[in-house]
Amino acid sequence: MNKVWVLMAAALFSQTSHANEAQISTVKQFVEGFNQKNVQSMQGHTTDDVKWFSISEAAMALETSDKEELGEAMQNYFTGYSSANAKIITLVNSGDFISTVEQVTWQNEGKWFMQCSLGVYHFKQNKISSVWYYPAHVCDDTKAKVN
Repeated sequence: MNKVWVLMAAALFSQTSHANEAQISTVKQFVEGFNQKNVQSMQGHTTDDVKWFSISEAAMALETSDKEELGEAMQNYFTGYSSANAKIITLVNSGDFISTVEQVTWQNEGKWFMQCSLGVYHFKQNKISSVWYYPAHVCDDTKAKVN
C-alpha cells in the first residue's frame, strides 16, 4: 500500500515540476518579448482575459483587462521607452504564481537609467492570466548593473 502512495506522490510531483518549468519558461519568454518590443510575442503567453494591475502603497489599479488592452499599453510604452530592456534578477515559483524582481534599464538623452520592481504572475493552463507590478525602486547594487 505504501508503494502505491509513493508512486502517486512521485507522479504528482513530476507533473507539478513540469508545470512549474513551463511557467518559469513562459515568464522568461514574456520578458524576452518585452526586450524585443514584440507585443504579439508577449500576448502569445497570456490568456485572452489577462489582467495587469499596478500596486501602490494606497491602492491597486487595473491597467488592462484583456490581451488587446495589454498590447495597446505595451505599444504606447515602447513608443516612449524604445531603449527599455528588462532582466529578471530573481524568480520564485509557488503553485500557480511566479514572483520576480525585474530590472529595467533605459536611455534618455544619452544617459542610462535603471530601476527594479517586484512582479507577480498568475497562471491558468500555463498562460499568464494576471500580473501585479509593485512600485519601482532602486535596485540592489549587488545584483543589478546599468549598461
